[in-house]
Amino acid sequence: LFGLGTETGGSVRLPASYCGVYGLKPTYGVLSRWGVVAYGSSLDQVGIIGHSPKDIALPLSLMSGVDFYDDTSADLPSSGELKNLKAIDVSKLKIAVPKQFEESKGMDADVAKVFAEVKSWFSSKGAKIETVDLPILDASIASYYVIALSEAASNLSRFDGIRYGNRVDNEKGYDQLYIDTRSNGFGPEVKRRIIIGNYVLSEQFSGDTYKKGMSVRARIQREVASLFEKYDLILCPTCPTASFKLGSKVDDP
Repeated sequence: LFGLGTETGGSVRLPASYCGVYGLKPTYGVLSRWGVVAYGSSLDQVGIIGHSPKDIALPLSLMSGVDFYDDTSADLPSSGELKNLKAIDVSKLKIAVPKQFEESKGMDADVAKVFAEVKSWFSSKGAKIETVDLPILDASIASYYVIALSEAASNLSRFDGIRYGNRVDNEKGYDQLYIDTRSNGFGPEVKRRIIIGNYVLSEQFSGDTYKKGMSVRARIQREVASLFEKYDLILCPTCPTASFKLGSKVDDP
């Protein structure tokens, strides 16, 4: 009925969108990450994919909660309510739609059409939909890349063939063991991210980039939180495009 996935920046929601099913990335800390290979520690989450919200709600109710092995896990006393998930009264919802999503130049016409239909459905049920301005969203991707790649470089440094992971030993000493192991153990995209992350974390740049990325994220959190004081939910397309053809993006990081 459901499948588990891990997401840092879309790896649950995007495949769900591409395949026409539901994907949930829960709030940070809801599901334990014990046993998951760390990529971006302040962003990584375990998510659930299912055919319906109910298919997601049941396993979420059973798996959520504090885990001794994950200090970031959180206690949610209301998680038991998910076992008997009921439809809410949509007519009472106040919904915000950031204009940054609607004005995106990269949104396909098909996606825009479906998004318009979804908004019309909510309106027909009595929900109040308002367009809001959230300019900080324009900085979200840059902030995400700086934070995620920096944390990836740090986390993946432990996979050295000595303590963790794959091992390629040509018996030419520890330096060559380290080089060969990481050269063979990581694919080109992971290597690219490690290199960029180490560059960002280097002494001459870390204060200007990683710290700034973290401060931008904190600003995003504050502005989104203030939006939730007035609205019940923020509505946006999962992805600006439909699924792309296999292999068509391999040359475009």
